[in-house]
Amino acid sequence: MNEKKSPLKIITLGNPTLRQKASELSVSKMKSPEVQKFIQDMAVTLKVVGNGAALAANQVDKLWQIIVIELENMSAKVLINPKIEKLAGKELLAFEGCLSVPGYWGQVWRKERIVVEAFNQHGEKIRVKASGFNARVLQHEIDHLHGIVFIDRMEDMSTFMTTEELERQFEKGRKKDA
Repeated sequence: MNEKKSPLKIITLGNPTLRQKASELSVSKMKSPEVQKFIQDMAVTLKVVGNGAALAANQVDKLWQIIVIELENMSAKVLINPKIEKLAGKELLAFEGCLSVPGYWGQVWRKERIVVEAFNQHGEKIRVKASGFNARVLQHEIDHLHGIVFIDRMEDMSTFMTTEELERQFEKGRKKDA
C-alpha cells in the first residue's frame, strides 16, 4: 500500500501551542523560503489528512498567523495575518469538529457572513468574503490563531459528543423525519 505521509504532525488538545496567540509575519518573512516551504507542507498535510476544510499553523505546532484552506468554492487558499474586517448576518448554530480535537463535535454559534483582510502566500494584500459554511471555517481557523478552540465557543456542553454519537443521533433524527 502506497500511503502518503503527512509532512507535519497535527497537534491535539492539551498541547500548549493550541492555546497560544500566533505571531504576525512581516512581508519579507512571508516570502522567505522557510515560510513558503511551510505553507506547502501545511497544504500537503491538509490533503493527506483528508477530512479537514482548513488548517491553522498553530495546529501543526508553529506560532505563525497562517491558514491553509481546502475548499473548492473559495478562491483564497492561503491567508497570512488574517484580520476580521466584518461579521454580518444571523448567528447560526451548527456542529463543528476540529483536526486538533479528533473524533469530537459540538455546536457553536457563528455569524453567517465574514469579510477578512489578509496577505496571500506571495505577500500581496487580499480581501476575502465568505458566507455559510466557508464563513464558519474562517471564523474557526482565525480563532485558532488567537489560541481559541471551538469548545471554548460552545454554550451548551451537552452537544459535545463523539463522531459515532453524532452520527447515531443524526440517523435517529432522519428515521423520525421519514
